[in-house]
Amino acid sequence: MAKRMLTGERPVDSLRTPPAPGWQLRVTGPQITVGNKIYPTNSVLPDEVLMSANSGSLLRSLRIAWCPPGPPGPAPRELPAPTPTKGNPPVEIIIAGNGLDEVETLRLTYAYMIRKCDGNAALARDLIIGDKRGNDLYMRARARLIMIGRSSPAYLLWKPYGPG
Repeated sequence: MAKRMLTGERPVDSLRTPPAPGWQLRVTGPQITVGNKIYPTNSVLPDEVLMSANSGSLLRSLRIAWCPPGPPGPAPRELPAPTPTKGNPPVEIIIAGNGLDEVETLRLTYAYMIRKCDGNAALARDLIIGDKRGNDLYMRARARLIMIGRSSPAYLLWKPYGPG
């Protein structure tokens, strides 16, 4: 059952069929990306584009349109393969002294993780907090600061030693 449409608007299913035999689907607006190819303006699109979920909105917004047969237009360009991202390093807890000073242990661990994350302090902090052992260490260090009567702003815990 088709939804009610405004006067003159064709249903999406009828938009997906060419108005006359031999017509081509072309990019009429700015370039679009389909799969791993960039189609510039006036290039011919393959018929597989019609099977995509957003083809109806592309047709209604006139980014693509049915056009009479003509010259092929510009060729699509291949997108370069995505570069593989470097994975996040595993969290390693650096024990300070006898292991009883949680604040010192957290600061040493944080400084070490900053070096392992190529200087990215926010990523190092997120990795420590996201790790079960690192989160437990953070909670113990914070409780220790509160217990000895210091105010406990987070920046006191996350101050690393040295240049990072």
